[in-house]
Amino acid sequence: MPAWISILLIAVAGTAGGEEPLGEAWSTKAEDVTGQGISLRVQGSQVLFDAFDRLGRLRVKDGRKLPAFRIRACEGRIRDLRVEAGRLLVLSEQADMRELGPMERRRPSVFCLLALDPVSGRQRWKVADAGPAPLAVARGRVFVLSDGSLQARSLASGKLLWKAEAGRAATGPVVAGDLVALQAAGAGGKLRAFSAGKGELAWSRALPGEIRCPAVAGEKQLFVSRLTGLEQGETNGCLIAIDLESGEEAWRRDFPGEMLRLEPLFAGGRLFVVAEAGPDSEEVDHLYALEASSGEIAWQKPIVTGGHEAVPLIAGRDVLVWSGRLEEFEQKAVCSRFDLLAFDGQTGDRAWAHEVPMWEKAQLGRLAVAGKGLLIYADGERIRALRKKSPAR
Repeated sequence: MPAWISILLIAVAGTAGGEEPLGEAWSTKAEDVTGQGISLRVQGSQVLFDAFDRLGRLRVKDGRKLPAFRIRACEGRIRDLRVEAGRLLVLSEQADMRELGPMERRRPSVFCLLALDPVSGRQRWKVADAGPAPLAVARGRVFVLSDGSLQARSLASGKLLWKAEAGRAATGPVVAGDLVALQAAGAGGKLRAFSAGKGELAWSRALPGEIRCPAVAGEKQLFVSRLTGLEQGETNGCLIAIDLESGEEAWRRDFPGEMLRLEPLFAGGRLFVVAEAGPDSEEVDHLYALEASSGEIAWQKPIVTGGHEAVPLIAGRDVLVWSGRLEEFEQKAVCSRFDLLAFDGQTGDRAWAHEVPMWEKAQLGRLAVAGKGLLIYADGERIRALRKKSPAR
């Protein structure tokens, strides 16, 4: 057994002194009928979640179900939820699920954007051909892809304010400062930045490899994750920092043999990046902390994502992430037991671990923070809330 795993086994048993840091506050049944995970978002006193043809609602304090909002005009899997300035934005995807013949191909997914009243659920406006995720919202405007163009629409009324030719994009736009950035689909696709005010092209640059996740905005930079080496039969992730003013590359960090499937988290001048081992690899995955100004590695920790939505989350001074048990992975190359791990964001020291219940088809979703010390997530069968037993670090 490698030495680093032996050291971690001692720590995984629990927190210092053996005290369990979290307890379950509540859990509510919310079945995922597609196996693709449940999208959820915490908004004030409510948890909003994807209930397939409805928008489910729970009370944050006790998980009690509230009347769901019907969204039949926009059926499909919910890919993004936002509540901004009195509007509940729901972006859904309707995929082609037909049984295909030998010469048939699946039709492209159809996306739809609904703007609802967050109290009554009444529809205020709609964009029938919209997507993909994520949505970008800023300054009373929502930026969305529709019919081959990047569009800016009034958040209040849905009125089209401007549009710019966008072509085929792999992910939705991201707002960075006074710009709206968009990554084109395909190998070597361009990254283009438009003025958020009028939609004028500010700059454009080609990028290596293929896109794997949405870009992330920093204070003065835009961080783009790419997958390279495919032509040589390799799987190499890279993270590129682009200067917002000039569009020039500020730095690049390569991750040989690892993929960047999940978008990084920018917080406190650092980027927290989950890099997963290649599809045929028996190596562990890693959580990296990078200096956002230079791309230098501040610390790194081995984890096992197991294909779950292990997007890092900041809670106080800790970075939280899902991980399978390293000792089990070392023995079996798979994991049936998973923990929510907390690492000190500055030092990378392990703060605590909390084992979460798992079932055969569990799909751990993205973590959300609600109120003080409450963490909420979906596992494909239930939506669960965890509460810290001790004061926040």
